[in-house]
Amino acid sequence: MKNKKLIISLLACTLVICVAFATWHFSQPKSPETTEFVVHTLEVATTGGSDSDNETIETHTMEIEDDDTPLATVGSSKSKARNLSTSELNKIRTNLINSVNKERKKSAKNKTVAKLTTLERTGNVRSKEIVKKWSHTRPNGKSWSTVLSNYGISTKNLKAGEDLAKVSTTAKSSYSTSFLTQLSNAIHKSLMNSATHKKVILNQSYKKIGVGIYSEVKNGKLTVYVTEHFKN
Repeated sequence: MKNKKLIISLLACTLVICVAFATWHFSQPKSPETTEFVVHTLEVATTGGSDSDNETIETHTMEIEDDDTPLATVGSSKSKARNLSTSELNKIRTNLINSVNKERKKSAKNKTVAKLTTLERTGNVRSKEIVKKWSHTRPNGKSWSTVLSNYGISTKNLKAGEDLAKVSTTAKSSYSTSFLTQLSNAIHKSLMNSATHKKVILNQSYKKIGVGIYSEVKNGKLTVYVTEHFKN
């Protein structure tokens, strides 16, 4: 009888301990959402004269194969697919501009770039074009820089640069701020890891920036196309 009471007491104590542990475990703050990225880079396109460090910047127009592009592949759970909203695209845009200026404050003598609406428009045009032709050459066969003059930017003494990136992921039903930040950081990191793109981002001759973004969903896959335009 005594042994039976002892066993019941031990079981009761064990149950109390298990409940207490479960309560503590589930009350702990959850780790932020993390995503693994695979990133690739490519050559850059610029046009103009010499930058502030007396380095000649030539015009580069090249065909780019998909395997050579900046590409971040993001893994995510299966869910109802939807495209990014305008506000979500704007968050990515803002994050990229902030990241560029953070780099320039550190490594470009604090010469930050200001957002220029015209460059955002030219970037948006190019982001849609690179869906059809993933290249610094436009679908009409002309140089990428012709989009600048199309929007009234004078070519006289013009110094400008174009960075391209695309990010692919499984489309989701919702996109958290954390996810959008990770996406932006992956794009920026891939460009900074490329010597040519880094040179454009830190070019002290550039005073203006515009980031164009276009996204689409096909067969459950979300692809975001990004164009960074810089000018003096």
